[in-house]
Formats: sequence, structure tokens, C-alpha cells
Amino acid sequence: MKNEEEVQTEVIKKTKAMFYDAKRPVLIICEAVDSANKYFDLIKEAGINNPIKYTSKYTKIKFDISKPHVIVATNLAGRGTDIKISKRLNQRGGLHVIVAMLAQNSRIEAQAFGRAARAGN
Repeated sequence: MKNEEEVQTEVIKKTKAMFYDAKRPVLIICEAVDSANKYFDLIKEAGINNPIKYTSKYTKIKFDISKPHVIVATNLAGRGTDIKISKRLNQRGGLHVIVAMLAQNSRIEAQAFGRAARAGN
């Protein structure tokens, strides 16, 4: 069983690999605002510039991802969000989703991985 710090280290390692090596956008979904804030700080400490923090369920944002970005969001805030991935990035593998929480059930986990589905991806 991994502790929280080990999980955070793996999430950051995978995020950096996708962002720098694969040049793919990354969405990190967290359970709560506190954990999203922590991951946001860790992403900045890892040297990734201009990450996006999306933690308010009352703000609906249409993300147009034409170059790699790292988005840190709470599971609740991300519901109903349209994430549009450019054709070029889709050819590179599209949006890489990391669920940095233990989902309560498979439906919640499936919702997390479907964040770009409304845009047909």
C-alpha cells in the first residue's frame, strides 16, 4: 500500500513524462480543493509553467487545448466541463487523465476519464 506522498510522487512523475516527453495535455482529478491545491503547488515546484487550477463547480470553462497544459481539478468542478483537444494533440494521444483519488465507485471513475468525451474525443 502506498502512502499519500508516494502517490503524489508518482502522479508528478507521470505528469512530467506526459507533458515534457509525450507533449500531451494532462488532467489531474482530485477529490477535494485541498488536494487540488497541493497538486497545483507540486506541479509548479516541478517546473511546469502555467498550470490551470479548476476547483469551483460554479465556473464553467470550455478548455481549448491546442498545446500541452496541465489542469488540476476537483472531481466536482470538472463535471460538465468541455475539454476540446486539437487534432494535432489528439494524434499524439489526446488528453492524459490521472485520477489522483480513490473513487467511491466505478461510475465516478468513468466520469473522470470521460472529460473530453463531450467534444467527441
